[in-house]
Amino acid sequence: MPPSLRPVPVAEPIFVPAGTTCADAVAAARLPMTGPNAIVVARGPDGALRDLSWAPDADIKIEPVALSSQDGLYVLRHSAAHVLAQSVQDLYPEARLGIGPPIENGFYYDFDVERPFQPEDLQRIESRMTELITSPARSRSGWPRSRSGSSPSSTSCLTTRARCSASSPTRGCAPTSMPPPGGCR
Repeated sequence: MPPSLRPVPVAEPIFVPAGTTCADAVAAARLPMTGPNAIVVARGPDGALRDLSWAPDADIKIEPVALSSQDGLYVLRHSAAHVLAQSVQDLYPEARLGIGPPIENGFYYDFDVERPFQPEDLQRIESRMTELITSPARSRSGWPRSRSGSSPSSTSCLTTRARCSASSPTRGCAPTSMPPPGGCR
């Protein structure tokens, strides 16, 4: 389900001076940078979600979007799907990517692989995902990956399950991140 157009704000709008990144404005406003209420993206005046690396050309007010919000969870799930795809490509370069959208309770990815993934493959994929998320490498936004919306603290409530189906158009199955019973809080 795509992000809503105008959700209830989690934090009051904040001022972002021209040429300043939203990340710097969020930090200056002393909004949470870690945990379930971490600000992970910003909603611009036009309603579009923006990466925290966005630096507007003019002074504006943005709406900080927390990880715990519907839009924040959508961004996390979307990012997690990309991390899954990268992990599979790193470990299984011959794997062909299918679709991998975020869904209401997590995300999934379809892969076309010669041999269906086995439990030990899923463990390797999950380990590689953790390596990518916790590595000191920088994300596109310039934040360490642990701050760009895919932090160990924000993904620790997700568990990996195998998603396989005989009716699947692909021959493989992939881990699916789903909240544990009772959901993420």
